[in-house]
Amino acid sequence: QLFLSVFYSHIDQDDAWYVASATTALDTNSLFKFDAYTGELAAQFDFRYILGPYPIFFAVLGKLSGINPAIVMHTIMPPVLILLGYMVYMLIAAYLFPKSKTAQGTFVFFMAIISTFGGAMIHLQTTMLLFRVWQGKGTLAGILLPLLFLFFFTRSHQRLTRKDYFAFTVMMFACCMVSEMGAILGILAMA
Repeated sequence: QLFLSVFYSHIDQDDAWYVASATTALDTNSLFKFDAYTGELAAQFDFRYILGPYPIFFAVLGKLSGINPAIVMHTIMPPVLILLGYMVYMLIAAYLFPKSKTAQGTFVFFMAIISTFGGAMIHLQTTMLLFRVWQGKGTLAGILLPLLFLFFFTRSHQRLTRKDYFAFTVMMFACCMVSEMGAILGILAMA
């Protein structure tokens, strides 16, 4: 899966916005001032992008590394984010099967199988993790929402501490920063 994510990058219609926003931000040294689709000065600021600055994160990574944000998004970050997603699955497996390493390994193995062959639609969670993880909604669906549910499962029968509230706050901010849908879906998951 990691090999395919690096050497056979998936490109879809949303890349026109995500990748173009990152490269435009880096090239123009501005935030959403230019239309990512046309490259022209934006007629007005689209306020929904306030809650989705994830492409700007990749522009910053591109600036710091000296690598074009398109390469960062399609080649460097997918294996890192996919591994992070599988780490979340390993934590879920450890919660579900605390006494059996075999069951934990089997759970993660079947998650990998489901992810590999679950690409029937572009909007499924498995597709988001493997094919679109550099897009904000991919990171949200493949990593952050499973992590948020794991947090609630592990903390549901105990009193929350300050560390728990801090971790929860960080997760909610992360959900809000990767996608405008994350602000809504994070709150719905919390409820």
